[in-house]
Amino acid sequence: MKHGVSTALMGALVGLALCLGTIPARAEWSSSAGHWYRYPLPGAEVKSLVADPKVPDGFYAGTAQGGVYRTTDGARTWTSSPGGSPYPGYSVTALVIDPLQGSTLWLGLTGVVRGGILARSDDRGQTFFEVRRWDERAAARVVAVSVQAGRRLLAVGGDYGVELSEDGGSTWRSSAPALDPGSGISFLAFHPRRETLLYCGSFRHPFLSSDLGRTWKRIANGMIEDTEVFALDFSSRNPDDFWAATCGWVYRTIDGARNWTRYKNGLTDRRTHVVRTDPLDPARVLAGTTGGLFESRDSGSNFHRIGPEIVVNAITFDPFHPNVLFIGTEAEGVLRSEDGGLTLAESNHGLAEARVSSVSTTASGRVIVSRAADGASGGLWTIDPSTGDTEKLLPAPPSTVLSLASVGEALLAGTPDGIYRCDAPGRPWTAVLGR
Repeated sequence: MKHGVSTALMGALVGLALCLGTIPARAEWSSSAGHWYRYPLPGAEVKSLVADPKVPDGFYAGTAQGGVYRTTDGARTWTSSPGGSPYPGYSVTALVIDPLQGSTLWLGLTGVVRGGILARSDDRGQTFFEVRRWDERAAARVVAVSVQAGRRLLAVGGDYGVELSEDGGSTWRSSAPALDPGSGISFLAFHPRRETLLYCGSFRHPFLSSDLGRTWKRIANGMIEDTEVFALDFSSRNPDDFWAATCGWVYRTIDGARNWTRYKNGLTDRRTHVVRTDPLDPARVLAGTTGGLFESRDSGSNFHRIGPEIVVNAITFDPFHPNVLFIGTEAEGVLRSEDGGLTLAESNHGLAEARVSSVSTTASGRVIVSRAADGASGGLWTIDPSTGDTEKLLPAPPSTVLSLASVGEALLAGTPDGIYRCDAPGRPWTAVLGR
């Protein structure tokens, strides 16, 4: 009985510590409840991921828990902002590196409950200050920055429309594309080679403005109704050639968005968050969907999955090493590839915001935790309490683990598909009770 009580207590303490967000790794502190330790579990819900065009191996990641992380070694290690998340209660849904000042970073933040913030850092993510705040609406879900005639132009979009500043954020004016009732803005970008053109994606269709948002034109010829646009990928070779990632597969235009052609053959998941063309091969197209990463080698005519069945939120090629690719995911944090996405590996050292659904300890003292994510994105991990080292356990139950219990060295896992059992961590799992 004494062992059982200590095991339960240890599981509760470790489980709570694991869920405390972006406290620095290996932290320990004391409270009226006792002495606490934090053991970081690799992974995070990465909402935004950008490459620093002037710093080799430099990237930034924004997370659903308001974390901002930077790497200078190609995502092998990540460092969070001092003190942890600068904006708890908000998701970092947009990250933009300033085109005038490379050390300046713009953040679009969306409230978990409501509200939005446009924030800025002038020291590569060390400190931040608010530029604008909206208490009741997510007005900075997406952010675009451009330079015209030496002026910094800012655009933010979210609920109800777009707002623009022509003086670096000091003053603002509203801009409202002809949105359908209840619609909002899901994408915003200046054309990289035609800076006077501003594109936005709404919950139904894309729009274009050539006069800094004073007027807008719907550019949806060839798209089906209710085509929410999440991202555009502009060709570096032809300014009229670009791709759109939408809630209904992917589209391409070769005439500057006057007409679109839809591509979906092989895309088993229609909701596509991001699309990118390979900088080394313009006929190779990558689509990041809610069901994984898909590849086409024939300019979109045929796609096939090339990675695990995960939710892809962002795709970024390394501008200094174009064969190196990074994926921002819903649960696995950042995945790194050195062959253009054909093979992927988690690259999350220092990026530890994974949510934990359950904790258990075996009779020998092994701490087992389950990562709170769907299907294979979750899985089981073991943590060494003396060092904080983590190791993924294989195999794992075939569906999301919602609860864990131990009997000696054996484990029982409760999942949406029933209860599974293994004789010891790392051993095969068998179903013992269906749903």
